Amino acid sequence: MDMPKLAILDGDLMAYKAACFADKEGIDELEARINFDVKLWTPSGVDKVLLAFSPKRSNNYRRDFWPAYKAHRDGKPGPEALPATIEMMKDSFDIIERPRIEADDIMGMAMSSGTAVAVTLDKDLRSCPGWLWNPEKQGFPELISLEEADKWFHTQWLTGDNTDRIPGIHRLGVKGAEKMLNATPREEWDQMIIDHYLATADDRVKWTVKGEKFEGTRQEMISQQYGWESGQDLEYCLAQARCVRILRAGEWDKTSETHILWAPNCLQKG
Repeated sequence: MDMPKLAILDGDLMAYKAACFADKEGIDELEARINFDVKLWTPSGVDKVLLAFSPKRSNNYRRDFWPAYKAHRDGKPGPEALPATIEMMKDSFDIIERPRIEADDIMGMAMSSGTAVAVTLDKDLRSCPGWLWNPEKQGFPELISLEEADKWFHTQWLTGDNTDRIPGIHRLGVKGAEKMLNATPREEWDQMIIDHYLATADDRVKWTVKGEKFEGTRQEMISQQYGWESGQDLEYCLAQARCVRILRAGEWDKTSETHILWAPNCLQKG
């Protein structure tokens, strides 16, 4: 598949980095820094660039089924220059936004449809098939296969993402998740993961909150840490999957301008 001529850049991340620069070096150099970064983040051979931005965190659709999603960041101030940086970027470049979904989702849908190269430092975009470029670590964009993307997504479904307050299965690491996936036929991954969530709900685990140590079942840990009273049930399992799921092509209703929730194949057939 040929690389698209359109690139969609992670505007959220670029704005944050530029604002941190402005806070340190001064607002007078902000415009030059933004222009430099956009040029640096534009892949060779691209004809058009769009900057993707997310809505307010409180409006993210993932909060509908997992209220703890990125909630630990609420109320924490960002760089002082961030509002001015975002305004300057939106005034100077073509942008793309969609209601209630993140910049990651916009990039994921575009790269998986083959219409754009996604440009970001965020490794989570490896869960979407298509062209992806990390301008700080790669010399050129790479093509993520569907198999690789699916494996990355299912790995995250098992392990969660602590940076976003998505716990997954407590204390299950990447190596353990990959071992489980490698031992299971790809078409059975969904069912295997659901079964594992339900089978390990009452396992004894240890956790720490503000230096205080606790021990109990995974159900009890989830209740205390995240306020999820029903524990590690099917609803919890699906919430974890839908939180880590970066939207792909076909997972957005263009008419209603709303997301389409992902569902495991085994439940769709049932």
